[in-house]
Amino acid sequence: MSLLFETIKVVRRVAENIEGHNERVARSRRILLGLQDVLDLKAHILVPQTLGEETYRCRVAYSKTVESVEFLPYRLPDIKTVRLVNADHVRYSHKFTDREAINALVRDSGADDIIMVLDGEITDLSIANIVLFDGQRWVTPERPMLAGTKRSLLVSRGVLSTERITTRDLSRFSKAAPINAMLDIGDVPFIDMGSIRA
Repeated sequence: MSLLFETIKVVRRVAENIEGHNERVARSRRILLGLQDVLDLKAHILVPQTLGEETYRCRVAYSKTVESVEFLPYRLPDIKTVRLVNADHVRYSHKFTDREAINALVRDSGADDIIMVLDGEITDLSIANIVLFDGQRWVTPERPMLAGTKRSLLVSRGVLSTERITTRDLSRFSKAAPINAMLDIGDVPFIDMGSIRA
């Protein structure tokens, strides 16, 4: 089985939303490995004092134990073109280090990013959950490919509503945005719905 990993946002040498990441680690280890013991990321993420004030991406690879911890500079993604792609053959309900099936879809798309469509429903972008604005509410697909930690946090706080969104529903929305552990709504320019190609 491929290793699993978590990406944690580190700002001013502080790791964010560790509890959300710990919950996903516990769920993945329980479902995939049958493990009930606690693997607390706080014990493994020792932020170096040499890190600057800017934003870093902490990448923790793990299985039964933590295999590696890296701190990498972070750059915001530049998403101008988006293509809808059929992802019926992709299964990515846990955050595996092996993302080749998704990476291949992006390479073949000819776009900056993709929206994966599973059984006719919108799921995610390649590196983020997607949220869409209908003029009053921010909505996210109720069945994402991978339920992200930021998505879970915003749903629990009532910032996001969840609903089934098909490709035909996209015309109801005025804009979209990526969210993940590194990205909040509005951190990068909104995705123009007219830029989404089939």
